[in-house]
Amino acid sequence: MIASSDSSAAVSVPPISVASPASVPVPVSVSATKTRSSLTTRIASFAALCGVVGAFGYIANTVYRVATDGFVAPIILSPDSDMVIQSKLSMSQLLAEKLRITSKKEAIEGEIQGADEALAELSALHTATSKALEWSSSITSTQAAAGVQDQRALASQQQTLSKMLTDGESFVERMKKDLEAGLVSKVEYEKERQSLNQLRVAAIENERAQIATSAQLSVVRLAQNALGAGGKPRVATPEMISQQDQLVRVRCEMIRLQAERRSKVSERRSIDDELAKLDELLAQLKARPIFRAIEANTNVAFIPYSQIEGVRAGTTIYDCVWGVFACKPVGQIAELLPGEAIVPDPWGSPARGQYAIMDLKVAQAAQSKVLRVRPSHRSFVFASIASPLVASQ
Repeated sequence: MIASSDSSAAVSVPPISVASPASVPVPVSVSATKTRSSLTTRIASFAALCGVVGAFGYIANTVYRVATDGFVAPIILSPDSDMVIQSKLSMSQLLAEKLRITSKKEAIEGEIQGADEALAELSALHTATSKALEWSSSITSTQAAAGVQDQRALASQQQTLSKMLTDGESFVERMKKDLEAGLVSKVEYEKERQSLNQLRVAAIENERAQIATSAQLSVVRLAQNALGAGGKPRVATPEMISQQDQLVRVRCEMIRLQAERRSKVSERRSIDDELAKLDELLAQLKARPIFRAIEANTNVAFIPYSQIEGVRAGTTIYDCVWGVFACKPVGQIAELLPGEAIVPDPWGSPARGQYAIMDLKVAQAAQSKVLRVRPSHRSFVFASIASPLVASQ
């Protein structure tokens, strides 16, 4: 109801209803389109956010891997490589030298064995020669005893002959008187005289035998005194001089052989040291990857000391695009070789490090300029750092 400004006249006007915008009917197709557009926008925004987060995560992971992974320089060694051929030539020279030294050692050992046998024989001869005087002394003692017995027998024989000569001479004198008296014949007298002369000859022989026996006994006693004298004898028999000469010769030969043996033993000792050094050098060469490549192709990696931390047998090897992106595992470290090498690092600068044998599942990876190794403990470090962040979110 609306009242006019004039109080005298009142006009009745029907009420007019005004509808709000929300109550205005809208078509259903237009509302659904707006709803889908809003949902798409939200999905796109969420996807963009996820992409940005993923990109940041990938970049962060890539940067972390670049900072923690080790970079190695792969090397393909084959039997036809120049380094391998040169190493094979050096190995052949060392083996030839070892064979020559071994042959020389065997010859020296043969000489030492011969010297030992000769020394044993000379020692036995020296012992036998030293005991030869004992035999001479025993023989001299026997001869002295026999000489004394001979002297006694000859003295007894002399006494008998002297008595027989006295009796014979008396008998011959009586026969002479009987011959003059005509009691005996001249034949009988001459026969008795002949018997007497034979006794005289026997007496002379006895006297000569006594002189010879005395002289021989004197010689034997001199030899016995010389052989039985303590210390240095005043006189020496020919046997003693011969024995001393032989002993001196044997001693001189033994001294010469002992000196030669000591020289050969010293030479063998130096040869053993030289062989030990050669064996050590050959072992070092055989441990080198170049030696292994003599028989078959070998994939080797040079790991600088700045990149070697945590690298061991079983460490995973990765091949990446430009050495940074899209890394994929291509194998693992089979063996970390001992010894130091100085070769160009993955960036071309000379560096100190070690060789490692690679067991590659993708053979083409060995042709890359740079490969990466990822020790397992670095993954654990990353996981330990990332886990609290994820848990806090």
